[in-house]
Amino acid sequence: MSITQFCASSFKDYAVMTDIDLIFSTQIRYLMFFKYFFQYHVFEYALFGITILSTIYLLCRPSDKNSIEKIVLII
Repeated sequence: MSITQFCASSFKDYAVMTDIDLIFSTQIRYLMFFKYFFQYHVFEYALFGITILSTIYLLCRPSDKNSIEKIVLII
């Protein structure tokens, strides 16, 4: 949901008069439960936080051993 909401808000000019614009701009945004999530951009910050945590994790523990050797050789 956070990726879809992020894309819909980032490309708002391109999504005018589409179903996703209707869903996020009028229907979900004004539901009592989701009102504060959209008001404080919780979904966008959650997506950003997961991206940062994933980047840090993958820098510390890469998936293959050869990538560590490549990083050491470059530095």
